[in-house]
Amino acid sequence: MAAAAEQAAHAAARLQAFSDAANFCRWALEAQGLDQPQQPRARAQLLRLHAQFEQLAGNGQDALRTIGLLVDIARQHGYTDLLLEAARIIRPTHLMGARADPQVSTILEDALRALPEGANALRIQALSQLSWIPPYALDMKRSKELSAEAVALARQRSEPGSLVVALHARLYALGGPDDIDALLAVTDEMLRSDVSPRTWVSLEALSARHTALIQRGELVQADAARAGYGHLAREQKWPEAIWSHDRLCAQRKLLEGDFAGAEAAIGELRARSRRLRLSHGAALSGIMHAALTIQRDGPRAFASRWDTSHFSLAIHDAMPSVRPGIGRLCASLGQHGPAKSVLESMVGDGGFALPKGRARNERAARTAASARTRLLCVRALAARTHARPIAKDRTRPAGPSDRARRDVGNELARSSRARRQVTGAERPRAAAKRPSAANTCAPGMASPNRIQCRSKDCPACM
Repeated sequence: MAAAAEQAAHAAARLQAFSDAANFCRWALEAQGLDQPQQPRARAQLLRLHAQFEQLAGNGQDALRTIGLLVDIARQHGYTDLLLEAARIIRPTHLMGARADPQVSTILEDALRALPEGANALRIQALSQLSWIPPYALDMKRSKELSAEAVALARQRSEPGSLVVALHARLYALGGPDDIDALLAVTDEMLRSDVSPRTWVSLEALSARHTALIQRGELVQADAARAGYGHLAREQKWPEAIWSHDRLCAQRKLLEGDFAGAEAAIGELRARSRRLRLSHGAALSGIMHAALTIQRDGPRAFASRWDTSHFSLAIHDAMPSVRPGIGRLCASLGQHGPAKSVLESMVGDGGFALPKGRARNERAARTAASARTRLLCVRALAARTHARPIAKDRTRPAGPSDRARRDVGNELARSSRARRQVTGAERPRAAAKRPSAANTCAPGMASPNRIQCRSKDCPACM
C-alpha cells in the first residue's frame, strides 16, 4: 500500500499536481506507520518527499512541520545527507537565503561537523549552502571564503555535480559591485558545463547574468540574457520560471514608463500566480503594483489607496534587500520612525547587513535619517568593501567600488530635503562666503553645519 501511494505521488508530481502528490505521500506515511519493524531510513526518505511536495504545492507551514519530523529522525540516526536535503527544501535557492533562518543554519552547521574533511560531496554541498545562509551570508568576506573553499574542493573531486553546486553558491558570494566580472565568468562556466538537455543550472546562470549586466548598465546584453532565460523556461515547460521571466518583462515596462502595459502585465501575473499557487506570487505582484502606483501617481496617492499602517510593524520582517525601499517609502509617507530604524539597524553591525549591489546601497543611502546615520552608512559601506574612503586616490584608477561609494556619498550630500523631512525642521541655508577649513565636508558626506560647503576640493560637493 505504501509503495503504491508513493508511486502515485511521483506520477502526480510529473503532471505538476503537487497538492495531489502531497496527499498521496500522506497516505503512504499512514500505511508505512503500520509496518513492523519500523525502518527509520525509509521513513525519513518518505518524509523528505512529502515535505518537498508540500512546499511545491504552496503549503509552507505544513512543509516546515514535516521537515521537523525529518530532522529529528536524521539527527537521531546520523543521516547527514537527509539533513542537507531538509535544509535545501526550506531554502532551495540563494534568492530565498538572505532572510535569517536559525533552523537552517543549525542544520547545516550540524551536518558540517559530522562530515569528514576533504573533497567530500556532502561537505561541498554543506559549505556551498552555508555561504548564502545568515549569519554567514551577511558577512561578505566569510561568504566568499566558504564558497571559495567549496569550489576548490569540487575541483579536486573532478565530479560535475559537486562543481555545479559550488558554482551555484558562488553566484551569491560574488554579489558585490567589485565582483561583476568574476560573477560573469562563473555564469559562463555554468553555461558551458550544462550540456543538452539544459537544466536549472543554465536558468540560474542566465538569471544571475541578467542582474549583473543591469548593474553594469549593459542593457542590450541584459535583454539578451533575459530572452535566453525565457526561451529556456518555455522550452522546458517550467511554469514558475516562465512566470519569473514575465515578471522581469513587466518590470522593464514599468521602468520604461509604459504604465498601461505594466498594469495589464501585473494583473495577469497576479491571476496566474493564484492558479499556480505560488507562495511568493501575491507578494511580488503587490510590490510591483505598489511601485507602479508610486511612480505614476506619487506616494500620497499610494497611501490613499493602500493600507500602509503595517509597514512600521513588518518592516524588519522583510528581506534585507527590500528594507531600503520600504524605508524610503515610509519616509515619503511621513513615517519617519521606521525609516530611521531601518538604516540604523542595517549599519549597526558594521555594514554587513547592507544589501549587496550598487543600486541597493544607493537606496539605503536615500533612507538616511540624520547626519549621524548618514556618516554610519558611509563608514559601513567603506568597511563592507574593505577599501579606502571616498576621497580620491591618484595612485590607482577608480574601480567599481570607488564609483559606488562616490555615488553614495554624493547622494547623501544632496539629501537635504530628506534630512529636513526626518528632523522636522528647516536648516538655515549656508552663507555665500567661502567656508572655513573647520566647516568643510567630511569625505563622502555633507558638513553637519551646512547643507553644502561648496568647496571645490570637497568630494561631497563636486
